[in-house]
Amino acid sequence: MDFINLLLADMPSGFWQNLIGYVVDFVTNYGLAIIIFSIVLKIILSPLDFMQRKTTRDNTEKQAKLKPQLDKLNAKYKDKKEILNQKTMELYKKENYNIIGSCFGMLINLVLTLVIFITLFGAMRNISEFKLANQYTQLETTYQTAYDADFDINSDILLATQAGQTAVLSEYENVKEGFLWINNIWMPDTSASVIPSYSSYLKLSNTPTESAPTEDRYNEVMGVLQSENNGWNGLYILIILAGAVTYISQKVMQGKKKVGETKDPATPQMNTGLMLYLLPILMIVFTISYSAAFALYIVINSLMTMFIAMISNKILDNKEAKKQLDTKPNYSR
Repeated sequence: MDFINLLLADMPSGFWQNLIGYVVDFVTNYGLAIIIFSIVLKIILSPLDFMQRKTTRDNTEKQAKLKPQLDKLNAKYKDKKEILNQKTMELYKKENYNIIGSCFGMLINLVLTLVIFITLFGAMRNISEFKLANQYTQLETTYQTAYDADFDINSDILLATQAGQTAVLSEYENVKEGFLWINNIWMPDTSASVIPSYSSYLKLSNTPTESAPTEDRYNEVMGVLQSENNGWNGLYILIILAGAVTYISQKVMQGKKKVGETKDPATPQMNTGLMLYLLPILMIVFTISYSAAFALYIVINSLMTMFIAMISNKILDNKEAKKQLDTKPNYSR
């Protein structure tokens, strides 16, 4: 994860933080806000996905028409690779088929998806760090205020400590942010503690050493919450969904291979078999390592990707069926 931290060191992710913040202002819940944000973002980007999918189909159709001529060239110049490439390029030029153009839409879509993913990851990491640090600051202030007030009255450290702990328990109900089965959305949806330990707090909140509370002070303030919330933060549901939905969405996006469909050897091909398994594994690693808020985004994003791909494929299938019907000879005359 050091490489990711280095990559995100100067990443301008404040734009996403502001957008998510605007949604939170309306729904007052980060989990719900992330769901709404993810859905709207995917809908906005759906035309680009549709155009890329349409371009890919159009190019596949062109390749099918060129296949007989390509087969002849491959047979004629199979031992002369340079000549074969030259003749292939001449054929593409003659038939107005642009290899670079056929890959351009896919490349743009891939780069845009990667940029959005990385910047959103940075934004949600920043939000998580801020929320954890801010929660502790609020609880520490609450603890100290109640402690001082009780000590001024009773002059008893034990009673003042109990007053501070009671105030922290009450204030935590106002500052905690859970969602469905997840107790703390800023912690992973795993068996991790609901309230982070001191070492976890320093790591997850990215608090500078010079401004961090001492371990004794942290435990003094947060100890009562740790004892009252000593179960699992989540149930690994988002972790499982992130891997499963990412895998299924890729299968849907690939679509069904038509009978007789072949790949153009001159066109670069992605190793979809490798990505089919590698991407779900990466999503599982991300969701285990980082907050449930980010895991929620991954799951909703994958679900929307699958949903939009299904709709796009259906529209293109209907257009293709209509086109074939329109071009089919009419023997009824």
